Amino acid sequence: MNKIKKVLRNLCTIPGVDGALITKMDGITFESIYVIQHEIMSAAMAAVLGAANEMIEKTGSGDLEGIMIETRNKRILVSKINEAFALIVITNKSSKLGLVRYEIKNAKEILNKEMQLVYGQTGNVKT
Repeated sequence: MNKIKKVLRNLCTIPGVDGALITKMDGITFESIYVIQHEIMSAAMAAVLGAANEMIEKTGSGDLEGIMIETRNKRILVSKINEAFALIVITNKSSKLGLVRYEIKNAKEILNKEMQLVYGQTGNVKT
């Protein structure tokens, strides 16, 4: 199992986490664990991130670090890994949000290092 997939699997062992995926900022799924219809989620999240970035730029609020969407039953946490990739974690409402966010922070550091080795900031395979 590659290191990136292992990080996603580890996130999914946290109680209340239902799935995790990495998406490129253009909306293409890079890797997914336990996420049904991950292609749709990746594409939709690219649009959400674009809109959020535009809003943040217009308000001068700094750089986007993450987004959380809450529904009646689920939470979707989106966090930028780097300029090319984002991590999406889906949890149910019973998850301990502080623990999930802490583990996402740790996972992002590992994923960023691992992905920089192969893909760099652009998301394209280094040659």
